[in-house]
Amino acid sequence: MKTYLTGKLWIAQVRTKDFLKSLVTKENGDTNFVSIMLIIVIVIAIAAIFRDELANVVNNVMSGLSDATDISVGGGKVSGGLTDGIPE
Repeated sequence: MKTYLTGKLWIAQVRTKDFLKSLVTKENGDTNFVSIMLIIVIVIAIAAIFRDELANVVNNVMSGLSDATDISVGGGKVSGGLTDGIPE
């Protein structure tokens, strides 16, 4: 039983070494990885440069959405929906 397990361990070690060796030497997908990392760096740089402007845009959009929901909910009547043209 001990020799059987030793043989299995040896096979696992050889397969692991072969896998790691192929992982280091093969360059499959290397170009895609580099291009994705470059895009991420550019997006982060643009966000850092235009941080204040982006914050203002997001705040304007959120306040506009907030105002729109206040107008549609505040009146108490539905306008522009399925009930238009139906007599009360």
